[in-house]
Amino acid sequence: MGHSVQTHLAAYSRWCGDDMVDDAFAKAEQRLAHGQRAQSSAA
Repeated sequence: MGHSVQTHLAAYSRWCGDDMVDDAFAKAEQRLAHGQRAQSSAA
């Protein structure tokens, strides 16, 4: 985007805290695990 990682983190970290990031990763893990179970049952 034309700016450094430090600038990006300084600007965007105000809108997205650690708890929000942790929640997003937990939800992504659940979606991935669900998709892997669905794929292995179809095989």
